[in-house]
Amino acid sequence: MERAHLAFATSWTARWGALGKHAHATSNQVGSAAQYWCRWRDVASPAVARRPSCRQRVSLGRLSRRCHVNPRRYAGAARTVASIRPEDITVEQVGVEGTLSYRVYLRAAAGDRLRRVSPWHELPLFPHADEQTLLFVNEIPKGTRAKMEIAKEEPLNPIKQDTKKGELRFYEYGPSLINYGALPQTWEDPAIVHKDTGCSGDNDPLDVIEIGSQMMPTGAVYEVKPLGMLGLIDDGELDWKLIAIRKQDPKASLVHNLSDMEEHFPNLLHEVREWFRLYKTAEGKGENTYAYHGKALDEKFALQIVRDAHENWRKLKSGERANDEHLALT
Repeated sequence: MERAHLAFATSWTARWGALGKHAHATSNQVGSAAQYWCRWRDVASPAVARRPSCRQRVSLGRLSRRCHVNPRRYAGAARTVASIRPEDITVEQVGVEGTLSYRVYLRAAAGDRLRRVSPWHELPLFPHADEQTLLFVNEIPKGTRAKMEIAKEEPLNPIKQDTKKGELRFYEYGPSLINYGALPQTWEDPAIVHKDTGCSGDNDPLDVIEIGSQMMPTGAVYEVKPLGMLGLIDDGELDWKLIAIRKQDPKASLVHNLSDMEEHFPNLLHEVREWFRLYKTAEGKGENTYAYHGKALDEKFALQIVRDAHENWRKLKSGERANDEHLALT
């Protein structure tokens, strides 16, 4: 038992020490490290451990202030989220596909039963300790036209087909060239104006262009590797598009950045950029434009946008930022 105590204590202390060196530790990383403490506490005897040492508590406080996370607020939630793995997610379809009432709910194991979970709030953005892997929720399968999206205003945020004037929306321009979806625990705050573009966020989770070769179904949850970012400007709003590839894609081991993408998926970046610029013209609207003259920004820039969107979501979810948009946060 003493060896177990020592092993868990060493893991916990090392984890906090590693995180303490990074100013941009995320709430999930805080929760993950806190989880190490809870595991150690649970196996240790009351005489050995019931709370962190003074030095460990100071480290926790410094880390929480540095990344603007209240550990008491997030530690319990993070333990719940960390237990949800992509392979544990199942899809529940409610209603008839192609109707206004159709919904796709995500479910995860909770003991001996399945419970519905929010793809926006309950799945981790960073499934591992590093930021090189992100979790992705697919909304629109590659090759399809139905404009599916996470329902931000509905409890548990099921995926539904978007509507306009009471009618279901479809891509009139043509089928999607890629799997299209969103990152959990992100939000483009419409109250924040981006300094380089002069445009505010579009009030949605961060969009993802997943370039993998396989068509993935609506509601699929899987890990992706970030490659770059496009800054679409749609109706005057800044609508970031993260470019990523499914980590299990046959070409994923060859593609690490936008240059690799061009080599192994030739001309796809140009085709996708043009598709999003022109797709609304089929509905009688004008062309969209791009920030940075349409240049795709690299993965370093992309990850900073992801961090910012995660922080926007954290403030919204915690109540630090008022929910003026009346979004469903549970």
